[in-house]
Amino acid sequence: FGRAGSVGARLCATRYGQAGAMAVLPGAAPVAEKNRVTFDRGAVIEWYINDQRGVEQGFTLKTDGRSGTDASEPLMLEIAFTTEMRLELDPNGQALRLVGRQDDTAWTYDQLKVEDANGMTLRSWFEIPSAAEGQGSGTKRVAICIDVKDATFPITVDPLLAPQAKKLTASDGAANDRFGISVAVWGD
Repeated sequence: FGRAGSVGARLCATRYGQAGAMAVLPGAAPVAEKNRVTFDRGAVIEWYINDQRGVEQGFTLKTDGRSGTDASEPLMLEIAFTTEMRLELDPNGQALRLVGRQDDTAWTYDQLKVEDANGMTLRSWFEIPSAAEGQGSGTKRVAICIDVKDATFPITVDPLLAPQAKKLTASDGAANDRFGISVAVWGD
């Protein structure tokens, strides 16, 4: 994804399971239908919908990918972001910001909604694994963590990747000051 004048990025689900026992997801050929592209990766179906809000990246988790014995550990879905932008995690784990070269947020990855087969909302959050905290260029890894206790599979995971609009505001703006009605150029 990308937009004119910005640095782009690629994202893809890469692993699935429980911390310390993540299974690599297989590659998959894209299947396109209208504004939706789907990748069937076996236990995980990854899909993208491109619309006016941005790119909705969703997943259908067909089975419980946890192989550990500790049922209290969350189920994790690892996403690889290949970009030169820096990833910043919100303190509450509910949003990521993709930050450009001028330290401006170019994209957000948020609005994470997770539901089981019965429509029960599941607690979920983003994490950046400590080994992936190097914020240089290249591939960065993000985990979507899900508390699946008492959940019924399949589970739907639905975050949104959205561009951030720029808004001009007057530093001393007041009602009816006609900001933006006229433009003056000063200098040589």
